[in-house]
Amino acid sequence: MARQAGGLHVIPYHGPPTPLESKRRRFRLAAIPPSTTTSTSTLPRLPPAPYRFDAMDHVVDVPTSSLSISPSPTPAPVASTSTAVPPSSSTMPLNTPPSATLASTTQASYDLLDARSHAIWNRLTEEKQEDKGTAPAYKRHYISYQTWWATDQARIQAENTQYVPIPALPITPAKVVVFLEYEMARPQKRKLPDGKDSTSTCGSSHGSQVINALEHYRLHNQHEYRDIADTQQILRSDPRVKAMEKGFQESEPERTKKSHALKAVGTNADTFQASDLSRMSIAKLFETKGGKSGIWRGHRDRGMTLTSCSAALRGDSTRAMLWSDLGSHDVPMVAKGPGCSVKALIFRADQSKSNKTGRVDEHGAFRHFDVTVCPVGAIAFFFYTHFHILKASVPDFAPDFDDDEFGEYGHRQWYDLHLFSSAMDCTKEMVYATHRYNVKNMFQAHNVNISKVTHAGRGYTAKTARENRASSTEVKALGCWNESGSYRPCYDHALPLEAVLAAGGFDGKRPESHFLARETLQPPDDVVEALFPFVEPELDMLATRRGNKRQAEDYALTDFLKMLIWFRTVLVQDAALLYVAHPEAELWNYPPFHSPSFRNFARTSATAIKRAEEDASLQLKNLPHQIAETFRGMVTQLHVEQQLNHEKNEARSARMYAMIQDTLALSRPSKRSKVQESDSVVPRAQSTSYNSLDVSAMSFDTSAICFGTPELSFDASAIPGLALGVSTTNVAVDASAMTVTNPPFPSFDSGDFDFNFDLPAPSTTPQLCEEQQTALSFLNSTLLPPSSSSALPLLPTTSSDIPQRPIPAPPPLAATPAIHSGSFLRRPPPLLRQRKSGSGGHEPDPKSPPLAMSREQEAEWCHLAQLYGEDRLRRHEWEASASSSKIGKQLIPYYTFQSVSTILDLWVEYSTGANGHLPIRTLDEVWGAHWRRGNRSEANTHCRRSKLWKLVQDLSAKRNWNTDLALRFIREKYQDAREPNGQARFSTSRSFCDWLTKKQNGTTGFDVAMNESDTYIR
Repeated sequence: MARQAGGLHVIPYHGPPTPLESKRRRFRLAAIPPSTTTSTSTLPRLPPAPYRFDAMDHVVDVPTSSLSISPSPTPAPVASTSTAVPPSSSTMPLNTPPSATLASTTQASYDLLDARSHAIWNRLTEEKQEDKGTAPAYKRHYISYQTWWATDQARIQAENTQYVPIPALPITPAKVVVFLEYEMARPQKRKLPDGKDSTSTCGSSHGSQVINALEHYRLHNQHEYRDIADTQQILRSDPRVKAMEKGFQESEPERTKKSHALKAVGTNADTFQASDLSRMSIAKLFETKGGKSGIWRGHRDRGMTLTSCSAALRGDSTRAMLWSDLGSHDVPMVAKGPGCSVKALIFRADQSKSNKTGRVDEHGAFRHFDVTVCPVGAIAFFFYTHFHILKASVPDFAPDFDDDEFGEYGHRQWYDLHLFSSAMDCTKEMVYATHRYNVKNMFQAHNVNISKVTHAGRGYTAKTARENRASSTEVKALGCWNESGSYRPCYDHALPLEAVLAAGGFDGKRPESHFLARETLQPPDDVVEALFPFVEPELDMLATRRGNKRQAEDYALTDFLKMLIWFRTVLVQDAALLYVAHPEAELWNYPPFHSPSFRNFARTSATAIKRAEEDASLQLKNLPHQIAETFRGMVTQLHVEQQLNHEKNEARSARMYAMIQDTLALSRPSKRSKVQESDSVVPRAQSTSYNSLDVSAMSFDTSAICFGTPELSFDASAIPGLALGVSTTNVAVDASAMTVTNPPFPSFDSGDFDFNFDLPAPSTTPQLCEEQQTALSFLNSTLLPPSSSSALPLLPTTSSDIPQRPIPAPPPLAATPAIHSGSFLRRPPPLLRQRKSGSGGHEPDPKSPPLAMSREQEAEWCHLAQLYGEDRLRRHEWEASASSSKIGKQLIPYYTFQSVSTILDLWVEYSTGANGHLPIRTLDEVWGAHWRRGNRSEANTHCRRSKLWKLVQDLSAKRNWNTDLALRFIREKYQDAREPNGQARFSTSRSFCDWLTKKQNGTTGFDVAMNESDTYIR
């Protein structure tokens, strides 16, 4: 509603409008005829467009009698400087109202702000792509698109003179579809090994990259074309673009052609052979071109190649590796004997594209059986060339505590040193183009023709490990390939022994056969001590710094320096063998390999290695592999037999427990109404009356009652009345005065068990504490009918109340072996709960009787308990699955989202579980949406909270981020953030989740959070 102030009619206006909104308002308001009277019930008279604003950004209507209306001047173009300069009075018409001048300069300021924000966005994107091959690839596709589009438009115009050419910009889905048709049909722009042009068409990865490149440029320039609707549409949201991308993926003839080409050039599984790798390694090892710097680059490239080919590292992970990512670790090798271990080189990598949980992947490598392709020796030789041939200075390992940007632990300069750097001072990370160029040249020099370049080592590692009998699961763990579930990425940090052995040239299935002959060589002390002489002084200085200040501790430095000590022995042992094979190499002219001590050691090393190999062969003959396999088979068979006997005993114990439970249930009086049939283990006879049931003779020896022992046993704590601490030796259950309508047991001739235990009854009254007395009172009040005449205690109060009467034997057990192995369970599996009927059918019904598990369900319960823990499972109530064929599960847990007090509690509930329950991530991975049982409220809560889970996962996947850093960012920016007035920015976790979902000015809070993380100072 308009208001009148000082002769001006003011229409409230909230914030500056977008250009499209301004145009819409002008057309809407201009259609209203001016009014001759002023009334609060009618709209005010509006001046001719364009409208003007006052100092509060309100549309102002100035009476024509006081001011003459003149057209508003065109806003001045936005300057490229960082601050807006308002137009001078000389550039504005003399009769321009002050409000119009203010509106013009305000719009110019907003235009400048918009331009600055896009400039920041473009700069951050360029920095992110700076060290990758993404930027040049995108630029190449962008230029190709513009060039082809101009040529195509010229061709169409030549065919039709009436045709008006369409410019290549702005990028729209229609233009991209036409360009993709050309890209799908054109041949590849590359040369074959014989020098001819390739006739193969582009594959699916090329089509996806073209769409990514054009989408990148469309997104970063769409703000310049706001009035064109097609420029605001995401390319892959257009069905035409989707169809073209799918067309690339369905090019089966091209894949067949590629397969034929690989067979023609002699490749196997699109990877090189071991002989190819050995040739390339030796050539780089004795590189002489370029002097000392050429030797350094040769050993750098050799180390990159062998590291990738032994640890299955990705190209980006290899390039991003730092000095501080290296270390050594003693891996237990129990198969070789008690206390035996083998030292492994550890590579820590967190830059992998497959890393979605923020973890730090640990890759490992043993010393290779073949010295020419040993990755440990290659890294050792690289550091030798760096410190002894280039004579590079030792970096400053001391932290700089005066640098405020790095917190209390200071700036550690050596953390920024790259292992495979493009600069000899190791301060610059190698870019993708340089890496690819070096590998391609190496492949071409040795006639290696494969499609992979920087990722070639991953395929070679997988192939070699599988050929050396490592399992596919172990190979996946070695290369950190993705697997479903959270166990591998979050909890499993042990090296895959089989795969690491197999990648080192050993038998992955026989770790006891691991033997490296050159490890038996004893290098000369003077040669060893001449290598890396700075290590011991640096360790002493580290100890001094640590003693003076706790924050000076540096575990990464300790691992690195100890690794260099190990490298001393590795270097001399490997160099001895390489010197014998290549004595003419220039590498041996540098100290300490030019010394007579080393030369004499190398000449005798061949004899020592031969003697060590003969000794190892003799040991294997004394204990043949067949004998070991025989003993292993005998032990395995014995273990299986013991396990079957144990399962049989467990089944008997479970039946015994069920019969006792059924006996106690029969103590309740039944009505004359129709009795519901039960599938209990103990059948019930009908129309038989007992005036008195005495089960006091049920006296059991509970000294060994416990699930988990090989003897016949059951959990006494799970039976009502036996867990009250009555006696640890003899427990008697008395119900001598109970009146029941059904007998507890029918007559049987034989059975597996005899309940007639001849054991003395307790001679003294059990001593019960206050808590046990309360539990006993509750038990008597719930298990017996509420009658004053018949309500007798379930347990005896004195020993005189216990008559000795034998109990009939139970029915014979079926000779069916148990399905599950629950020896680790402390209690039998719980009873199943049925759902409520009607609208509340997603919750357990407390009125419905619980059901016992079937054998298949018990087996699944034991399996789940092994995976997630029995205590976690018992925090849930369980239901038999009605759709087990769909989800492959017999049991489904009940769960209700827990109340949380902070934002980060949502992540705790998702990742590790709240209040001892199973994590939401596990519920989703194992049972999908079935555990919510169609509960719309739970589904809405799941959808809302999933925004926070996705935010943590996306932040953790960012470069140099992990889960801990993502949680700290959310806590500082949102959970603990305060408004200027002191109020919390988000009062509840739900308000934060809602903020992540809602759009404001076309941007969701999720996008805002991701953008804020780019400028987060850690």
